Amino acid sequence: MSLLLDRLTSQLSQRMRYDKARKMAKGILIKRGQMNSDGSDTPSGMIRGMMTPEERAVDRAIKRFGGTYKDYEYSYDKNYAYKKKKLG
Repeated sequence: MSLLLDRLTSQLSQRMRYDKARKMAKGILIKRGQMNSDGSDTPSGMIRGMMTPEERAVDRAIKRFGGTYKDYEYSYDKNYAYKKKKLG
């Protein structure tokens, strides 16, 4: 079973019926290239599925703003990664 599919389905099912959320989640993951049409994870989907919430938040921030993992700090309360403030 795909960890990504389960997590995204859970998030979407808070706003819609489970079966509709599952179908939508599968479509999103296929479009992102993280899942094959048969429901199996792609290599990038397997990697993303094994990431911690912190790793996913930093990964999102790097994709959005650039930099490296060491440039960010993670807020557990907000599940968000912020750029570290530079000293000096």
